[in-house]
Amino acid sequence: PYRQGMWRISSGPWESDSPLEDLIVRLLDQLDPSAAALRRLIDDRDLRADFFCGYAQRQFNSSWALSANTLRRIAALGASLGYDAYLEAD
Repeated sequence: PYRQGMWRISSGPWESDSPLEDLIVRLLDQLDPSAAALRRLIDDRDLRADFFCGYAQRQFNSSWALSANTLRRIAALGASLGYDAYLEAD
């Protein structure tokens, strides 16, 4: 009956200098016990799943990267990875 909705989980407490990959891995670890059921739900219902990250950078040209293993885990869920970058000005 509803065309849109959202489930949301948190990576839990974090420090401002926590590597982004560590936070995403925490989320993936939470989802692991239900990964097969989630993938079936996403596929069967033609749902969209994503990991969205807001990235507050302190300087121009700062960057981050994810390992191939983390990207594989995201893809195995049928999810995408998106981010929005913000510049924190002092």
